Amino acid sequence: MRALVLVALAFFAVAFGASAATLKDLVGRWTTELREEETFAGEPYNIRRQIEVNRADGTKTVTFRFYDNCRMVGELVNHATWGVTNKVYWMRCTSIEQGGRTTTCSTLQEHDIQAVDDKSLTYVSRARGTVYRHTRVDETFSLPGSACTS
Repeated sequence: MRALVLVALAFFAVAFGASAATLKDLVGRWTTELREEETFAGEPYNIRRQIEVNRADGTKTVTFRFYDNCRMVGELVNHATWGVTNKVYWMRCTSIEQGGRTTTCSTLQEHDIQAVDDKSLTYVSRARGTVYRHTRVDETFSLPGSACTS
């Protein structure tokens, strides 16, 4: 079944102008860290770390952890569908888990792919202009409870 889904993704990649290798390279587990002065659930934070798990079936999970220096102030888990069309990496939110509650959503996010290979992924948010530089990680990688540990 997984092979069939990858073949379908490759077909759509050729049909819409993105290379099949790009789609194949996006499947997997990725992590990134951003430094930003924002708030999450009313708490200030200055570090956001995330893990994106892109599955071959077109579903994904993004886990965000927010830290104020070393202290974790919160976590949010976003479930979505995803794909690549004309070298645009897109995600459509389906649900969000936060503080023990799950809510539905349908927000579409689009990102322009800058570079992708077997170890790294860089894209730019069309809405905010934020540059995301991801590193591929293995299935055992998880986000730390403190930003002072890796």
